[in-house]
Amino acid sequence: MIDMSMWISEMHLFVRVLIAAFLGLLIGLERQHHTDYASAKVYVIFAMGTALFTIVSSDALHHTMGKTNIDITRISGQIVSGIGFICAAFIFKEQFSIHGLTSSVTLWSTAAIGMSCGYGMHAISALSTLMMLIVLMTMLSKKQPNETKKATDFPSS
Repeated sequence: MIDMSMWISEMHLFVRVLIAAFLGLLIGLERQHHTDYASAKVYVIFAMGTALFTIVSSDALHHTMGKTNIDITRISGQIVSGIGFICAAFIFKEQFSIHGLTSSVTLWSTAAIGMSCGYGMHAISALSTLMMLIVLMTMLSKKQPNETKKATDFPSS
């Protein structure tokens, strides 16, 4: 038999995933409009996935209260590392120019918004999305046809 109280209690968690998906969609549509490397669905999936990982890690704490020594921040830390690894694949160096940096940091930030949705921080998620959209829309690169950043213009590590 299906436990309806469990379904109802998990519906508010699903709303967090929906909010993350919607905010990821807003960011993805803006990036897709500016011919980004990743389509809008990638941003939606990033936000949903990070929200879901965050919900699972924080909800695991409630289900194991007193039974085990669990640290929910470990999953959050691994999300940041994993997303950073994936985002590195979006950065390309072609001779003297670098491409994909905006795509990479936007995906990384979308994951942070998904995590904040997962923790139920809807106001900061929405305001961060709004701030990111303002930055992306108002600070567009106004490059001339032959003007690109040279690899030598960036500090070396």
